[in-house]
Amino acid sequence: APTKPLVNQQIQAFHGKVHIPQIHLKVLNGRINREKRARLWADDTSRVFFCTPQTLRNDIDLGNVPLKRIVLVVMDEAHHSTGEHDYVKVVQKIAQDNFDFRVVGLSATPGNDLVTTNELIRNLRCVRVEIREEDDPDVKKYIQEKRIQLKVVKPAKEMQAVETMLDKILKPKFGQLSRIVRVNCKVANATCWNFLKLSREINGDRQLGRDARATALSLCQVLQKLASAREKLRKYGFRECRTYLMDHFVNSNKRAMAHTAQCRNSRSLVEIVQLLERIIAQGRVSHPKITALEEILLDHFASHEGTNTKVIVFIQMRESVANVVDYLTSLNNQDIRPTKFVGQASSGSTKGLNQRQQKEILKKFGSGEFNVLVATSIAEEGLDIGEVDLIVNFDTVHSKIRNVQRMGRTGRKRAGRCVALVTAGKEASDYMKNLKKAGVQLKRLRGHLKNGFSYPDHLNPRMLPPRYHPIQEKKKLGLEKGASQEFISVTQARRTSKEIRKASGSRGGRVYLTPTERM
Repeated sequence: APTKPLVNQQIQAFHGKVHIPQIHLKVLNGRINREKRARLWADDTSRVFFCTPQTLRNDIDLGNVPLKRIVLVVMDEAHHSTGEHDYVKVVQKIAQDNFDFRVVGLSATPGNDLVTTNELIRNLRCVRVEIREEDDPDVKKYIQEKRIQLKVVKPAKEMQAVETMLDKILKPKFGQLSRIVRVNCKVANATCWNFLKLSREINGDRQLGRDARATALSLCQVLQKLASAREKLRKYGFRECRTYLMDHFVNSNKRAMAHTAQCRNSRSLVEIVQLLERIIAQGRVSHPKITALEEILLDHFASHEGTNTKVIVFIQMRESVANVVDYLTSLNNQDIRPTKFVGQASSGSTKGLNQRQQKEILKKFGSGEFNVLVATSIAEEGLDIGEVDLIVNFDTVHSKIRNVQRMGRTGRKRAGRCVALVTAGKEASDYMKNLKKAGVQLKRLRGHLKNGFSYPDHLNPRMLPPRYHPIQEKKKLGLEKGASQEFISVTQARRTSKEIRKASGSRGGRVYLTPTERM
């Protein structure tokens, strides 16, 4: 599993469901020194290991892992298996010494597009893909209804005024860039990603002269920063926009290209920062989304009075997380008890939460001491957050994977609701376009997984000789906790118990197929 908390969660669930004796289950993480991990790998009682891919990769590199004895690798959140991720490296390293092993990848979202999904399938050496949707019988019994709602928030007049001032700086530089290279976007809709992508194309364009390239890259740099400031204003509000301008223009000590330095010293930028500071000094909320969030929370807790209902609010920016928590706390409403939940690394003036602090917050959230968790992407996957009744997406994310992960936090044990807060204008239109695009991509993905992909059969040959034909049987495990059996087979090959005993040297008793048995 990709994170330590999820590893711990999985071993608890595994032991409760499968009832393999605890002595055979081992948890490995970075806190255990390498010498002890080496002893655990060499221990004959060790049968099932739970660890992060980083730990497993490190132990393989140290030569501690008996690769030839590995039979099965199960990867949760398998959509990470692209590029240079440790999941990919682990499979590659095992395959160098061991051909007779299987990989099972589990994911709610196999990829944002067909190219990524195909890469994932090949990296995991998959020869078969099983698709399950919410309406499938073996899934439906584990989930509840989810209502997905969209709330469009009208921007404040002052926000429009600040955006107009930003555009007055942005448009002339956009025009300059357009005269040097082709820009495939409109100035009103341009994002930092557009200019980042364009700068990469400019670097690779050998037909551009040296001076033209330098000018174009300088313009891309300042346009990227201005577009980011505008996006912060639209999505998060005055405070976040001001912080960004101060960090990347006014107080930045980093060496800047010519156009960024010129913009930093311009009167227009100073006027924007001064206007933002006056608005903030008046005590205005950073964005109308915050008051809309307040209304949603008040309505939710009023309709769930007397229950232990919980809410998660997802926000990408840490500064916005802090601003939202401060505002909700200032309401002094006993029904709304917020807390922030962020990652371990510190960013700017906001400090991170170490693992002990994260566990304490989740414990208090589970007990009801806090009932509103305002979180960054750290809470999207890999943590045992528990059951929540309402998910609020304070901002939109373009990734299908992240959207699915966010919404998957509700509707598990009882019906849930997901609300997306978007600002009228570009954010709202982008949200609708992405929603429609995601539906089309998912439909295409299903078809390609069933018919269009060429699975690498040569990487995953049949493990059983042709004369053996396993028969699948669905059975409920009847083992008691603490049973002495090490492993059980979930399929039954056409071999008699006598043949298996003879091959393994066993005398009498029940027979269980072990990972080291090669048929």
